[in-house]
Amino acid sequence: MATRRRRQGGKAAVQRNSTRAQPVARAIRVVRLLALGPGARSLAQISEEVGLHKATAMRLLRTLTAEGVVQKAPQRRFHLLHPAYRLLVASRR
Repeated sequence: MATRRRRQGGKAAVQRNSTRAQPVARAIRVVRLLALGPGARSLAQISEEVGLHKATAMRLLRTLTAEGVVQKAPQRRFHLLHPAYRLLVASRR
């Protein structure tokens, strides 16, 4: 079970979150953004729209690229590599 410590009123409080892996959730948000949006997006657009720091977004994009989910297009823009990923994201709506 994952736990996270948070400060509340000067005391450390433990917050449990056993149903969610944060890196996976972030990666899914990036894939969903690319699947539902019009065309390829830049790193700056992705990080802003998903609400991640550019370094975090870049690490996720590198991993998704290495796994064959995302492709880096010309002019440093990213898009989904295969149309089937759009169906996967659309089926979750």
